[in-house]
Amino acid sequence: MLLWFSLLELCLVSTVRAQFPRDCATQESLSKKHCCPTWTDGSKCGENSGRGNCVPNPGFSDGIDHPVEDKRLNWPRNFYDEVCVCNRLYSGADCGRCTFNHRGDDCEKQNLVIRKNFINLSRSERVEFINALNLAKMTMSKSCVVLAGGTMENDTTTYTFKNASILDCFIASHNLNSKYVLENGTRTLQDLIHRSSAFPTWHRYLILSLEQELQELTYNPELSMPYWDWTKDNNMCGICTDDLVGASVQDGFLSPFSIFSHWKVACSASSVNTFCIEDKDEFELPRLFREPGVNAPNLPTTTDVEELLKWPLYDTPPYNSESNMSFRNCLEGFKDPVDGVTSTVTNHNLVHMFLGGYMSATGLSANDPVFWLHHTQMDRLLESWIKFQKANPNSYPENGVPGQGPNDNVFPALPPIKHKDLLQDSEDFGYSYSYLI
Repeated sequence: MLLWFSLLELCLVSTVRAQFPRDCATQESLSKKHCCPTWTDGSKCGENSGRGNCVPNPGFSDGIDHPVEDKRLNWPRNFYDEVCVCNRLYSGADCGRCTFNHRGDDCEKQNLVIRKNFINLSRSERVEFINALNLAKMTMSKSCVVLAGGTMENDTTTYTFKNASILDCFIASHNLNSKYVLENGTRTLQDLIHRSSAFPTWHRYLILSLEQELQELTYNPELSMPYWDWTKDNNMCGICTDDLVGASVQDGFLSPFSIFSHWKVACSASSVNTFCIEDKDEFELPRLFREPGVNAPNLPTTTDVEELLKWPLYDTPPYNSESNMSFRNCLEGFKDPVDGVTSTVTNHNLVHMFLGGYMSATGLSANDPVFWLHHTQMDRLLESWIKFQKANPNSYPENGVPGQGPNDNVFPALPPIKHKDLLQDSEDFGYSYSYLI
């Protein structure tokens, strides 16, 4: 199997949760279906240090057994028969990390960060976050590789991988999960993370994972993901300034005075049938552009978000964009949260449409720094609903949607974590919000 490398030659750091561990992307690992990387103590999964164990079939068969043409389903069974199962407070593909709510060499210190409104951060806090996000874009991951060659139905041993920056690992993961599911030989109109129950939980895991990466990258365990409360912006992108996420100039490209103006678009040539690929030299890749207000004149209102809380059911049949009186579907923005039944474009979907550019291209939207602020806001609204409705993992419904059931694992998280287990108080994951609705 070919493992090829990009031209980005920067320092290598940390273990990235967002894509495939480098040690598990080799021909040998894929052929043997074995993913138990060696930790720094020289043992698999840190067994000698009591961090974890290499376990065959560790309970990842209690979800629905989906057709196997699409190798993303039944994660991680279509890729691996053995993975690390971590003990106590440890996590990561090799059990070398702490769980989200702990830190320290032995993971004994509890960690609770406060996520704040981006616009209310102090100048030094804003600069720290912006610089951290840019550093993640510029810094090659030591342990993550991105799935680049092959298609969903191919044997996994034919897959090829490429190096990527820390942030591009997360961008590629969103791109990979946004592709339509291959089922019974045909493409459905359903992907793994949108238009159904996994929308809030999968993105919660993504934001959590990036937050931990930024903390480790900056050596600051107090750094947290800020949110953009677009209900306060009077139908303008108030954060689209050069000192924040960048102002748009001619043709929507970001101003050269923005730190993000040099960012290149990862997975720019990716299609429904391909993984994360680019069709140009790295230095010729497209730049970010954004066109606030062109595709939609308005942003969601305070009423749009406050009305979310009243819906007691996390999701409802048919568990797609037609679900009525579903918190998830109103949050995602397919139904009016006032009555729960009127089809519309609001909340999550409306913000993507309002911003235009790459934010309106589902598989590429994570390339825009606004994406991360927007989806932290989505998680804030999820957390507000969890607290208001006293929701828990049992609130996640059996739905029969490939890859999005309560017992389906988040793809490609290692160790495996079920979607339903992300539906609990944020404090259990080491963070809270400065203000909930």
